[in-house]
Amino acid sequence: MCDDWQIRSKTAECLGKIGDTRAVDYFIDTLCSKRKEDRNRHVRGKIVEALGNIGDGRAIDILVDVMDDDDLFVKRKPRTSFSPAEIRRRWGIFSHS
Repeated sequence: MCDDWQIRSKTAECLGKIGDTRAVDYFIDTLCSKRKEDRNRHVRGKIVEALGNIGDGRAIDILVDVMDDDDLFVKRKPRTSFSPAEIRRRWGIFSHS
C-alpha cells in the first residue's frame, strides 16, 4: 500500500476514468475501513468519484451511505456528482414507491 495520499488519489481517479471494475471491491473496502491510511479525505473523495464513474452495482449502497460521511468533503462528492436517484438510474434500479 502506498502511503502517499496524492499517488493513491490519482490512482483512484485513473481507475475510475478507465472504468476498471477490478478496483470496485478494494474501493468499497477502503471507504468502509477504519485504518488511518484509508481515512484521507482526498483519497476517499476520488474513490467516490471513481465508483460513480465505473458504474458497478456493487457500489450503490456505499455511494448512498457516503452521503452521511463525517467528513464534509467526502460527503459532498456524491452529491456534486450525482443524486441517489441518479445512482439508481445509472444502474437501472428504480424505486417502486
